[in-house]
Amino acid sequence: YTSFWTVLLSSKFIFSYYFEIKPLVEPTKEIMRVNVNIYEWHEFFPQVKSNAGAILAVWAPIILVYFMDTQIWYSVFCTIFGGMCGIVHHLGEIRTMGMVRSRFCTLPEVFNACLVPRSSPKEKKGILPSFLEKKIFKDLGKSERHDPTKFALVWNQIINSFRSEDLISNREMDLMTMPMSLEYRSGSIRWPLFLVAKKFSTAVDMAANFTGNSAQLFQRIKKDNYMFCAINDFYELTKSIFRFLVIGDVEKRFYSG
Repeated sequence: YTSFWTVLLSSKFIFSYYFEIKPLVEPTKEIMRVNVNIYEWHEFFPQVKSNAGAILAVWAPIILVYFMDTQIWYSVFCTIFGGMCGIVHHLGEIRTMGMVRSRFCTLPEVFNACLVPRSSPKEKKGILPSFLEKKIFKDLGKSERHDPTKFALVWNQIINSFRSEDLISNREMDLMTMPMSLEYRSGSIRWPLFLVAKKFSTAVDMAANFTGNSAQLFQRIKKDNYMFCAINDFYELTKSIFRFLVIGDVEKRFYSG
């Protein structure tokens, strides 16, 4: 903020001095040196004995422009600095819903990297050797960076706030909420429905029409992160249903194995 105003005012003062004030210095001196005893408009200004009126007429527009063009300089610099900040921070890159779907998977990692404080190794200093501490906290930092739990909590709170303010409907809230359950695998991401809708049926059609082997099919499905997560969610949901319905140990081996 300080740099912005420093550059703005410096540019404004330099420009005003060289292109507004300095060109009028010599004409002002010339007007002051001119000795006029008879004025054509003497009847309107009978007390005038100098060229002050002429100097005022020359400088008055420049003084007005000098103070008024600050707003113009401010608008120009806001546009330039705003454009530069937008380019640096990648503002406005996501313009369509398709781009939202393709970039949404990067939000948890960016959220953890930019907004979640990292664990400090100083808190547990002295418990382990230094080289082991560095390795442990390095691995811990990576796991924290990829942990989607905190992002999911914040995202769901934002969606609930939108619903409480009546900005979205119940259906839209259900489509945008990230499901969370302790029954499923720890650390796994369950994407909102608006991302994984129709992904499972697309995967079924792909498997039905695929001519290669299962490994090739798996690699093709895994390329689509949302499709892969939708299949995993369906698999975990099916296991949870079986776990609730099946009683015998022999039967449980069928789905647990």
